[in-house]
Amino acid sequence: MFSMKLKLFQIILLSLLIITTKEMYSQETVFIHGKVIHPKSNVVNISAPTNNVTSWAITKKMALNKDGHFSFIQEASKPGFYEISYETAPFNYISVKLLLSAGDSCFVVLDTETQSANISCNNNQYGLELFNELNRQIQELETNAVNKFRKYNSYEINDTIIKSRDSILKQLHDLSSNGNTKQNFLNTLAKEITYRYASLYYDLIRNIVFMSEEVRENHPKYLKQSRESLLFADSTLTQLFYTFESIPNNSVEPNNQLKLSAEPVNSELVFSNSYLKFLEKYIYYRGYYLPQREKTFDLKMVDNNFHKYNLNLYALHLIDKEFEYGVGSYFYTWFQKPNMAEELLKPYNRFKMYYPENPFIPYIDSIAEEYKLFKNMSITNFADNVNFIAGADNINSLEELLGNFNGQNLYIDIWATTCPPCLKEFAYYSDLYRFLSLNDISILYISLDKTSEMEHWKKTINKYNLIGYHILANKKLEADIKAKTKMFGLPWYCIKDRNGNLSKEFIFRPSSKENLHEQINSYINE
Repeated sequence: MFSMKLKLFQIILLSLLIITTKEMYSQETVFIHGKVIHPKSNVVNISAPTNNVTSWAITKKMALNKDGHFSFIQEASKPGFYEISYETAPFNYISVKLLLSAGDSCFVVLDTETQSANISCNNNQYGLELFNELNRQIQELETNAVNKFRKYNSYEINDTIIKSRDSILKQLHDLSSNGNTKQNFLNTLAKEITYRYASLYYDLIRNIVFMSEEVRENHPKYLKQSRESLLFADSTLTQLFYTFESIPNNSVEPNNQLKLSAEPVNSELVFSNSYLKFLEKYIYYRGYYLPQREKTFDLKMVDNNFHKYNLNLYALHLIDKEFEYGVGSYFYTWFQKPNMAEELLKPYNRFKMYYPENPFIPYIDSIAEEYKLFKNMSITNFADNVNFIAGADNINSLEELLGNFNGQNLYIDIWATTCPPCLKEFAYYSDLYRFLSLNDISILYISLDKTSEMEHWKKTINKYNLIGYHILANKKLEADIKAKTKMFGLPWYCIKDRNGNLSKEFIFRPSSKENLHEQINSYINE
């Protein structure tokens, strides 16, 4: 009964919102409104199409108002994928995925207590609900896949993936018969899901081949695969990528394939995340998997110029839109890793000359400019309130490290320059600094970067002006920190009180603001 009332309330509220926002809302826009129940932080993540490209690769943060509401309006001349997500704990999100066209409007409710999400939309309501349920099922399969491949041979993996994919596609087919969901909407979802399964299938088969042939002596837990199974794996991967068709439909007759419903070239789906990931798998297959299987792989070519090698693979194996958007996505991804971007500036400038309308360019330009500034960042001149802990090489345990802060309250940020979520949190540190200064709390940053990345680590500290104490952990210290804090990912945060007690529970991120401040106060005042 309660769920029916909630659904009715959402529909009524959505209608009212559309009426009250009529001046802003038109048939050329997508409108998303939502509410977070019992919010733990005041930001929600929204990934939206980039200049009418259906990829949800570009993510932005939107502030919640005091009641936990948020609104998002965007022009949309083409259908596109959107994702709304809210972080409730490290690596734990409530999220919904939407496929919307111009004129679509949705109301989304994210409940942090029940870890659930509800959607109300003016079009394709049943299709969007099914899309999110199917996405949950696929995510569960993807999460468990790494462990499963250790136990299965190639035939069993093939049949497992096929059955799961066909079951999901059947549910979409059944929905099309009731007439409540547009056929082109269902066709797009079917292609998106097919490409996603193809990428998962490739990862599993690639793993089973290499684990079986190359590392089983050192990892006896991996089962030895028969030669027949390995030959089948090679055969099915070749078919998967050579024809750009989906997974073989029958493990006994690998030539029997289920073709995609439409050619990928120039289709709307060319620009979805799943399709771009499929292109990446294809490039890896051509440039890494096949040469290694055929014993022709030359590691020196990759080591001499990693990006040149990869970009040449895109030019050699992709054409037209696949090349343009695949390479655009490549630049966007790698420019966000400054320690790996040195060789990208010249090829990117050439790419812009030939593809000035590529929708990734405004986003790549902004991060490429940041990279140029980062490249010239000092690693010797720091503000007076940025301090490096002396004798860091000889500090091998957390107790030794915290011994430098006896009698002090301490907020601890465990991070790495290779962790994008860690870097995004630095945007909220000005508020955190004010709170810590008023409560006599120092801040310690523990980096888990490799020692070879020391210069990059120091430039990052300078770039974000990270006030406080810093240490680059050696291997022994890193291992001890992981054991003592029970951390399972980055970023990770801890609190130490004046008596040396270290928090064990989850500590909110700086972006959580008030919730973090309340948590710190309750801990240091106990």
